Amino acid sequence: MKPEKAPGYWPTRIALATVILLPVALALLWLSEPKPVGSLPYDASFGWVGLAVFAVGVLLWLIGVVWMLRIFRGPGDEPPPWRYRDRQ
Repeated sequence: MKPEKAPGYWPTRIALATVILLPVALALLWLSEPKPVGSLPYDASFGWVGLAVFAVGVLLWLIGVVWMLRIFRGPGDEPPPWRYRDRQ
């Protein structure tokens, strides 16, 4: 017999899917937008500073997603194995 799922089982999965899939879908839409031949994949008037800010934002998003997945896949409410107390 399978144990019951926690009350936040589906909301957690929906939140993770939204955080991961929505930015990816928006980036794909932005990159697939028709552009004139020979143009850059981003607006040239954006500048290097804007591109750097965008890159930092993407990096922070990736760090956040990895951190959330790390927490999500963690041991839950069990104490770590190195604890000196006996588990009961």
